[in-house]
This record gives sequence, structure tokens and C-alpha cells, in this order.
Amino acid sequence: MNASAHPIRNLLARTLSGGIFAFALSTARAVEMPAPIDDISNTSIERSADALSRAFSNLEQKASRAGLALKETHAAGRAAGDSWTTKAPMITPRHQAGVAVVGGKIYVIGGPTGNSLTVTNVNEEYDRATNSWTTKAPMPDVRLALSAAAVGNKIYAMGGGTAFLVGLNTNFEYDVAANAWTTKAPMPTGRQDLAAAAAGGKIYALGGNTLSGIVATNEVYDPATDAWAAATPMPTPRSTLVAAAVNGAIYAIDGGNNSGFLNVNERYSPATDTWVTRAPTPTARNVRSGAVARGKVYIVGGANSSGGLDVNEEYDPSADAWTTRAPMPTARNNAAGASVAGRVYVMGGSGGATVFSANEQYDPGPPTP
Repeated sequence: MNASAHPIRNLLARTLSGGIFAFALSTARAVEMPAPIDDISNTSIERSADALSRAFSNLEQKASRAGLALKETHAAGRAAGDSWTTKAPMITPRHQAGVAVVGGKIYVIGGPTGNSLTVTNVNEEYDRATNSWTTKAPMPDVRLALSAAAVGNKIYAMGGGTAFLVGLNTNFEYDVAANAWTTKAPMPTGRQDLAAAAAGGKIYALGGNTLSGIVATNEVYDPATDAWAAATPMPTPRSTLVAAAVNGAIYAIDGGNNSGFLNVNERYSPATDTWVTRAPTPTARNVRSGAVARGKVYIVGGANSSGGLDVNEEYDPSADAWTTRAPMPTARNNAAGASVAGRVYVMGGSGGATVFSANEQYDPGPPTP
């Protein structure tokens, strides 16, 4: 029998030409090939060929399963972010609270535990490293529907109301290192349901509800001089909105006014004191819980005519585009939102007659390539 007619050699040649070199060698060693080859019977050749065929059939099946598993692994890796985790709840259930971050810790300040008669001055610190809460020095007075922002290691809790007073202009400074509060220069325009964000060492207090109605007011506080200045108002008056600072610009997102629930997104440039309209959010709503993580803005929860929401929408300022992300486990309105270490935390809030202590962490996952 000549070599070119040998079925085992032909099968090996086809295998090698297909690129599965290592497997072909191991299979060839495993198949008995007595020498000299011309003495092999046709039956032996056929059995050997059958063995190789079965071996390669098994290889194809294993490769197919491995390929599927690899695809599933990649898919899981892509989805490893875009997920929620339940964390330690707040000590005191609250809604309509102020929130700010200093030194990698979150401070949730004020807010009622039920209706407006239950308004508090509670100040609780969340440490993500230990997943634990600590009660800190209370705010000088009770507040609901206030807003807060941080500059350096100090937090400024602005505006809000009480059970009997609407649209206050108070400005309380909390020194995290000293665990102490100081009363600072009041806002020129008293209001509640406003939003505040810090950029360039100053705090911008936007919109809100006054005794005269909903406003587009934009007032700038400079902690270094303890002074306020007027700035160009928002194009759209509204209250119960989110203010988010990204790359030196401030985005005023969603909220409501006499026209109803809004999906407005307006960008303010402190450098030029000007506003530009950007892509609207997919969901119109009143919302307080928003945060910036990894250069993107997340607007989570809130409420509209459908009631409390679990909606989680991501805004990419560089693309001026929105993407719907994994919904929040607990649908709620009036929650506090903050970001630490690239993750978003949504705390407290309300839904119907329920006031939550829930603390849920959202992991956006790795940045999109």
C-alpha cells in the first residue's frame, strides 16, 4: 500500500492543514499504528480511521461548547456593571433630604420621616468602605425639600421649608472635620425644592418653589467670601429637579412647573454665564435623585403621573445622548442621590404613604470603549 492511499495519513494531513496541530499529534500517538505500515490490514485501518473520526467529532463538540461559554462570559462581562446592590439602610427613614459627599463619605441631611409635621434636622454619614451609617451633629434647624452641595471639606445645606414655613433662605455650613455647623449668608431668594451643584469652588442654587411660585432663579454662593451673586436664570422655570456638575458645566435636568412634568435638560456654563438646551431625558418627571459617575449623569427614580418610578437614565454629556439603564430595585420619589468611587447611591425616598430607609447602589460598569 502506498503512503498516498493510506487513510490515516490522509486524515492527519487534512487535520494538519486545518490548523489543529496539537490535537492531531496527540490523536496520532493515541491511535495504534503498527509498523511496517504495509502490513496493516484493511480492518485495522478502518478501525483507526473510525477512532480518529470519533475523536475529531468530540473535538468539534467541545470547541462549540467552549465557544458558546466564551460568548456567555463576554456577555456577562459587559453586563457585570449596569447592576444594583442593596446596601445598609439609613438609620432614619426620610425623604426630601439634602445630600453631599466629602472625603468619600455620603451625608444625608434633614428631610421628614413622614408628612411635613415630621420634618427633621438629622445628619447621617454613610461610609461605603464599611457599609455602615453614623449619626453626626444635627443641622441647626429642621428642614424639608432643601438642597446641599460640598466645597472642600464643608457642606452647605440651603433653602427648604418646615411644617409651617415655605421657601426659606437659610444657608447652613457643616464642617465635616469638626462635626460642627455654622450659619452663613442667606440666599437672596428664599425657596424650597431647589437644586444645588458645585463647580469651580462655588455653589449654584437653581430653580425651586417660592411663596410667589416656581422660579428659574440662579444664584451663586462663594464660600471663600461668604457672599451671593445673581447669575443668568435657567431658560425653563422649575422645581424638584436635579443639578449635576460635569467638567465645569452644570446640567439642570427634569423637574416640574405649572405646565406639568418636564424632561428638560439645560446646560449652564459658569465661565460665560450662559445656558444651552441639550437632549431631553426620555422620561419627564419630578426628581431629586441624580448623581455623576465616571463622567456621566444618572437620573434615577422620581415621580410623574404614573406614580413613583424605578427608571434609571444615563446621560453622556460628550455625546449629548441618553441611555436607559437597569431600573432601581425600589421605585420611589424624593430620594437622595450621590456618587462615590464611580458608583451611584440612592437613599431614602417615598412612595405613597411609605417613607424608605433603603440604600441601593448602582454600578455602571466599565466605561464604554
